[in-house]
Amino acid sequence: MAEPSVYPPDWTSDQRMNLLFGPFRENRDLNPQSWDGKMKFWTKMITDFCKRSRTAVINSDSLPRCFERKGKVPACLDTVIDQMKRNGQLQDIRSFAADPTWSSWMLDVMVKRPLSWSFNWFVKKPIAKTYGMIFGESESVEGGEDLVMLDLLQSIAQDIQERHASGIEHESTDSVVSYSHLAHLCEGLYGNEETLHVAVQLLCLQNQCIIIDGDAGEKLISFTKSRECPKAVLTENDKRIYRLKATERSVLAELEKLDSSLASLKQEAKDCIKKGDKSQAKVILTKKKKIEKQRQDKESSLEQMQQLITMIQQADVNKKIIDAFKSGKEAFSEVQQQHGLTRENIDNVMDGVQEAFDEHVEINESISQPVAADDVYISEDELEDELNEILADSKKSQKVKVPQSNQPRQELVNAMCKMRVSVEDDISLPDVPTHDPLPQYSTSSAKKAEAMLH
Repeated sequence: MAEPSVYPPDWTSDQRMNLLFGPFRENRDLNPQSWDGKMKFWTKMITDFCKRSRTAVINSDSLPRCFERKGKVPACLDTVIDQMKRNGQLQDIRSFAADPTWSSWMLDVMVKRPLSWSFNWFVKKPIAKTYGMIFGESESVEGGEDLVMLDLLQSIAQDIQERHASGIEHESTDSVVSYSHLAHLCEGLYGNEETLHVAVQLLCLQNQCIIIDGDAGEKLISFTKSRECPKAVLTENDKRIYRLKATERSVLAELEKLDSSLASLKQEAKDCIKKGDKSQAKVILTKKKKIEKQRQDKESSLEQMQQLITMIQQADVNKKIIDAFKSGKEAFSEVQQQHGLTRENIDNVMDGVQEAFDEHVEINESISQPVAADDVYISEDELEDELNEILADSKKSQKVKVPQSNQPRQELVNAMCKMRVSVEDDISLPDVPTHDPLPQYSTSSAKKAEAMLH
């Protein structure tokens, strides 16, 4: 029985619960409000219980015991179950296969692709007996109806598929699992074995997985590997890879056992040495050496198997890479085709661009041509020649003639010779030199004097 804390407040009222635990009145019209309130209460209780316990498959006889209170169980659940069946919330497992919602899947499973593990079993036998026949479990003596809550079952089936998909690292080696491994992997997603069995069968009906018998009599389950392959398949190569992985797990388990045996023998040898029994210690060490040799051989085999598995996984990765390259090439070609990015179109566009540039240059040259007045054309070269002549004349007019520094200034000498001094001035003057006064100046002095004249 579930904890009282998950039940509504009315659960603590003895008076209220005595009314709710009692059977329904045969005539609803006598008190429809009370009848509907009681039906709503137990419908919610059953739905919440199934969701909380992750139980999508329930038995009508065992269900009342889930709501036991102070030694009493509700006596009205048969009416509630019938009403939930009419509303489509619950469905008898025997009519589950005949539901029109699953008709196309059932046709594919039971007619086109018959399986020994199908709903034929559920239609012919009670669910507990069916599980015992399929999975080797003991048959239950439980009576009553086996019922399925469809919405919850679909949710659980989807959670199981997602849990399995989250554990796949390499599709080529991890897609196929044993039923026992799946049950262990999905612990917590289902409340009882019946729910897991029916959820897996639902996935089979939806082509999300396929179940076959393995070599050791165990059930093998293969889920869909990709969106490109919407239907689950299990090939002979999948079986070989599964056997290889199963052997790897077996060898790992054997190595753990050998490690445990080696540790135990080592301790026994130490104990014998402490007791002084060296002969027994040698026997134990001899056995230890043999086990070490076995372990070495098995470890070598394990390394080879793991190398093969890695090669298979790498081949799968390489295939994905090649497929990605192929898809990228096709996408690139399609984009080029859509946008017209062909060599011919690109050459035409570039030729058009070059023509546009050439035309632009011609237009600029035409605009830059001078416009002559009175229809007289004057070339640019004639104007340049005339301008150069004017500049040459201007430079000649501004040029100052400087006498050569080595020639005497005769005019100055003659002027000085003609100078006369009056006697009345009584001025003593030096004699007039008879030689040329200019040679005493150096060439540099003459140049400075010439510069001063300018």
